[in-house]
Amino acid sequence: MATGPVHVPVLLDEVIEWLSPRPGGVIVDATFGGGGHALALAERVGQGGLVLGLDRDPAAIAAAEPRVVGR
Repeated sequence: MATGPVHVPVLLDEVIEWLSPRPGGVIVDATFGGGGHALALAERVGQGGLVLGLDRDPAAIAAAEPRVVGR
């Protein structure tokens, strides 16, 4: 059972389609928030790629970081 809030990314399919992430690519997610988009992007760029997540809210980063970092 998950603890804490559950983040459901909005317009995820559209973001993936428009950004068209490729293996080995580099993407900046400047609205890191709950990390949902960053996680989906990281899955697509793979281990050879990089997703840099930025957010003005340090609490949002701290909450999402365990889900996303190191994936």
